[in-house]
Amino acid sequence: VWEALGAIDVRNAQASIANDFEYILRQVEAGPGMDHLNQTVRNKLRAWFAEAAEDALSELEEKSEVCQRVVSGVIRVSQMMAELGKVARGKRLAQAWYQRMLESGCARTPEAASILARVGYACLWQFEAVTARAHLEQAFKIRQATATMETEEGAELQQWRGWLHATHGDLSGA
Repeated sequence: VWEALGAIDVRNAQASIANDFEYILRQVEAGPGMDHLNQTVRNKLRAWFAEAAEDALSELEEKSEVCQRVVSGVIRVSQMMAELGKVARGKRLAQAWYQRMLESGCARTPEAASILARVGYACLWQFEAVTARAHLEQAFKIRQATATMETEEGAELQQWRGWLHATHGDLSGA
C-alpha cells in the first residue's frame, strides 16, 4: 500500500465531467505543475496512512499485544515516519515499543534488535552519533547472539553501522 500511495498520479484521476477534469489539469500545469501536485497528494496520503497505522498499533498496545506481527508494524511505521521527515516521531514509537519489550522479557530477540536498529537509524538522522552507535551496537550484539545477522534486517543494520563509521572517519570500520 505504501508503495502504491507513492506512485499516485493525479493525471489518472476521474471526474464526472470530462471538461472539468481537463480544465483542472490545465490550471495545475499553469500553476504549481503536475509533479508538485502529485508529490503533495502522495505526501498527504502517506501521512494519513502512517498515522492510521500508528493508531492501530496504539490499539494493540492497549490490548497488551507484543508479538512478531506487532513488532513488524512498529518497525514499518517508524520507517514510514522517517520517510515522511518525521524521524523524531518514528524514533519515539520505536523507543516506546523497545521499552515494552524490555518489560516483557523480550529484549534479547531479533525483533528487539530490529527496533534498536530503527532507533539507531533515527539517531543518525538527528545527528546523535553517540546514541546512534549505542543502539546500533546493541542491535549488532543481539543479532550475533541470535545468529540472525544474515537476514535482510541484519544487512540493513550493517549498512547503518557502516554509515556511522564512515561519517566519523573510521573507514576501516565501515
